[in-house]
Amino acid sequence: MSLGQRISAGIGAPAAGFALVGAVIGVVALAVALAAGVAAPAIAALLASWLFFAGLAAGGVAVAAAIRIAYGRWAEPLLPIAEASTAFFAPAFVLLLVVLAGRHLLVHGESFAPVAIRLVVASAVVFALGWRFVAV
Repeated sequence: MSLGQRISAGIGAPAAGFALVGAVIGVVALAVALAAGVAAPAIAALLASWLFFAGLAAGGVAVAAAIRIAYGRWAEPLLPIAEASTAFFAPAFVLLLVVLAGRHLLVHGESFAPVAIRLVVASAVVFALGWRFVAV
């Protein structure tokens, strides 16, 4: 089953459309905030949103793993929804790079490279393992 089919089976085509509209609104709001000179709060809000939604996506994969490992036949209808959360991994990784590009607005004068490298590598590993789990 392709990723698009998993998303449609998990959250349905109308919900996927609403999610796309929400993402476009978010990009426009970020651009307006940057243009209006309130970049630091915008980047901070993006970071908080990234943390919540990336954690939610990873949690969906964890729920799918728990259902499979425990042979939870009663919860099999939930698997498409849980596995559909992997669709956010690619956008989450891009958003992480955007947040790290704007990190100078949040952290002043500190060497941020080790933290950024650790965050990018850890996110890449978690997202890759999540994709691998769902692909099997």
